[in-house]
Amino acid sequence: MAPAGIDELVGRGEEALSAGNWEGAREAFAAAVEEGHTSQALDGLGRTLWWLGDVDGAIEHRERAYAVLRKTGESADAARIALWLAREYLEAVGNQPASNGWIARAEGLLRDAEPGPVHGWLSLTRGGLSLDPDAMRTHAEAAIEIGRASDDADLEASALALLGRAMLLAGEFDAGVAALDEAMVTVTGGEVTDPVIFGDVCCVVTLACEESGELERLFRWNEVIETFMARHLHGPLISFCGSCGAEFFQAKGDFEMAERCVAGSLAALEGTGHRSRCVHPARSSRSSGSCRDAPRRPSVC
Repeated sequence: MAPAGIDELVGRGEEALSAGNWEGAREAFAAAVEEGHTSQALDGLGRTLWWLGDVDGAIEHRERAYAVLRKTGESADAARIALWLAREYLEAVGNQPASNGWIARAEGLLRDAEPGPVHGWLSLTRGGLSLDPDAMRTHAEAAIEIGRASDDADLEASALALLGRAMLLAGEFDAGVAALDEAMVTVTGGEVTDPVIFGDVCCVVTLACEESGELERLFRWNEVIETFMARHLHGPLISFCGSCGAEFFQAKGDFEMAERCVAGSLAALEGTGHRSRCVHPARSSRSSGSCRDAPRRPSVC
């Protein structure tokens, strides 16, 4: 049998990644990289390594994919990766100058580009960085408009979650929870297939519900999330983010599993030199009711 080509291997990797089969995805993408350093192979391997907790490897391979895209003149795709790198350098590495640089690079690449979904992801990134509910809302609404115009459910769902949080922070309760509910329906109703988007929207909605005291709404959505993950084989998602996993099990009354989620996340951070995205060692799910000390923003990968 003839060896699989790069495109076939990349296709296998994407399929495994969507199913939450991280090891299968790594095997396929690594084989594709051995066949040739294409942007698709490098980027796929980088995204897979991120799920496996290898942030350094993820950054390295996505930076390499970015460089290939720049050489081939694919500015929009390069900008999308630049926005992801900005997030990782800020949230995981704690290097704000590097993060700012990648955002500026994305803006530069898009300055003369035709309007498209990546402009929405740029708006979403700006909104996620803002502490001002009005600015957050403005960026979220711009991203929603672009997402709907381009039929990009990933972008629309992410922007709806941010919009809902912005509205709740501004005291607009009814409109805010409506946006959060719409975001959750979008990610659990079959429109969104990327597990990263699913996880990030759930994270933002969780944060917004905590900030507004809407814990009953959060508990009810957890019921839908549990059914969705069982149906779509996204079980590994609940173990990826320690704080969200802890809150999920806490809502079910399984405090032992909630503690294990937090402990596992803290153990995974030891020796990496990376910052905690959501979990702070001084807090635990049982003692504080929430183990989140910093929000994760909507994904740009």
